[in-house]
Amino acid sequence: MEILGELRLTIGPLHYVFQAQDAWGEETLERLRAHVVCVDFSGPPQRVLHLASLAMTVEENAHINRNQLPDRFADLLPEDSPRQGWQLAGDETGYLAFRHPATRHALWIFGAIPAEYRAPFQLPWPLLLEDIVVMGGGILHGGLIVKKGKGLILTAPPGGGKTTAIARLPSDWQVLADDACLVWPGDGGLFLASPLPTWSVLLGRGEALPAIGRWQVGTIVTMSGIIFLRKRDTDQLSPLPALQALPVLHQALCEHPRVVANRIPHRTRLFDVARCLSKGMPVWWLDATLDGEFWEGLATIISD
Repeated sequence: MEILGELRLTIGPLHYVFQAQDAWGEETLERLRAHVVCVDFSGPPQRVLHLASLAMTVEENAHINRNQLPDRFADLLPEDSPRQGWQLAGDETGYLAFRHPATRHALWIFGAIPAEYRAPFQLPWPLLLEDIVVMGGGILHGGLIVKKGKGLILTAPPGGGKTTAIARLPSDWQVLADDACLVWPGDGGLFLASPLPTWSVLLGRGEALPAIGRWQVGTIVTMSGIIFLRKRDTDQLSPLPALQALPVLHQALCEHPRVVANRIPHRTRLFDVARCLSKGMPVWWLDATLDGEFWEGLATIISD
């Protein structure tokens, strides 16, 4: 099928090529350009994503249930692509991702399953998870904030006040994300992070924080620590030992809404990621009040 448009996009350490093969694909590329800072890259990509809108027929659904790629789906791929062994995952915004371990080519399809929400834009979350896990990382449910070039990840359970706290940070803090980020090991025992969009914004349930603007998904930040937020009557920062941090980190790596359908196959590997983070990264409890200046404690971490 003819390629109508192409977008080369850096997402943390991952390099993807999006190829639009119909009008919906072209629209998707425009939506990505409008909401995400697009950073090009050199060299081969990890993934080549073929974008198209395809309403799946009953017969095609039967083919997929028999682990066979339907003809119309296969026609979007290079001729030498395998027909058997494709894995797929979808979400409530109506996107399906088809991936195969023997090729970097993948399908990103819309319209084959019902869409409960009309996302302003979207990213291929199942593929992001698949690829970052291979690198020893994961998708962590937490906000990414930066000061003096050093990054902190602030995480909390859903409804734990994470976004509210991040929105209160003074202007000398750079807010890159308030909901999710990629984390992975770098050289020399360091850990790196990149921001990902807020899922409630993608569902149209909320608006992005003004401080974020367009998501800078290609930005890579060296992490200085991970902060677990707790609502309390006083503002206090206290170290969290590795053994206590491990289960909380594992939960944060497994609870992001877009990895629920995919987390079971990766749960053991994500536990290994949590173990490495807990051993190699300073972790703290942050007790924070609704109106206190909790960021003063965070600044001491950055200055160390």
